[in-house]
Amino acid sequence: MNKVMLAGRMTKPVEIRALPSGSKVAVGSLASHDFRGGEERTEFHRLVFWEKLAEIAANHLQAGSLVAVDGRLETLVPELAGEVRTARLQML
Repeated sequence: MNKVMLAGRMTKPVEIRALPSGSKVAVGSLASHDFRGGEERTEFHRLVFWEKLAEIAANHLQAGSLVAVDGRLETLVPELAGEVRTARLQML
């Protein structure tokens, strides 16, 4: 099972765009905080919204908005010939 739930604040407004196929996609960033052993740790998560949810996110999520989201994780590994590849996680 690939299920993730996050809560935190948006770090910037969600950016929406249309793909050549006509699909809409919106991308945003969420900061979450973890408190363990008296220390605070901040993680930044890339969020991807599709179609109708992309429109809703773009209209309502601003920098600083407190949100809770659920979705799944996807690992992106760019295909670059002869270069070091870095994996990146995003939440869909």
